[in-house]
Amino acid sequence: MDACRSGNDAFETKLAPYAQEIGEITTKLAVWRKERLPPPHALQSDFDHAAATVTQMLMGGIAVGGACVFMPHLQTLLPELIGLAEITDNPMLSSLGSAISRMVLSISLPTAYIRPVFTSLVDIARTSTSWRVRHRASSMIPAIFLRYLERWSDTDEVPKMLEVMLMSLEDENVDVRSNGSLSLAVVIRNSMLNKIETLQVRYDSPQKICPFYHIS
Repeated sequence: MDACRSGNDAFETKLAPYAQEIGEITTKLAVWRKERLPPPHALQSDFDHAAATVTQMLMGGIAVGGACVFMPHLQTLLPELIGLAEITDNPMLSSLGSAISRMVLSISLPTAYIRPVFTSLVDIARTSTSWRVRHRASSMIPAIFLRYLERWSDTDEVPKMLEVMLMSLEDENVDVRSNGSLSLAVVIRNSMLNKIETLQVRYDSPQKICPFYHIS
């Protein structure tokens, strides 16, 4: 009780004891991804072995409610984990990538990690050059938003999320556009329309012209 009264983190759930090691792993994964062997030897790449090991370790950690030691590292590893959506020639790694994405959405994130994870997903959806990565990140954003609906306001993360959805509607890939329209419809259905200022500004602006894509 004394620890709870005197400290902000009495149970040390916010400590990141392996921050240096996780940072090094993340850097190496980015390098190994570029050095990945072409098929059919891709499964023997360092990236595939390391990514599978890290993903399974993280899945085992965050699945346990009391294993808070893994939570501080989730945001650091998230770009590489979402990036597994690009792997199409390794069924096991592709399956692990989908599984860890679903697990991040299904677990109850501690309050301290909700916004960092949300911000990381927004950044990934905005900056990734891969349509598969944009598709996966943009589909996770509204799920995080709806799961923690009472935590948001229209002055912080909501405009970022809506901008990602509107960008998805203009994406060159039809799957990303389809996902963006579905996500936007779900968010509007669960929000007060007079509070979604970002959409009002976007659609009231005469300068904004959405491109039309023609099927050749």
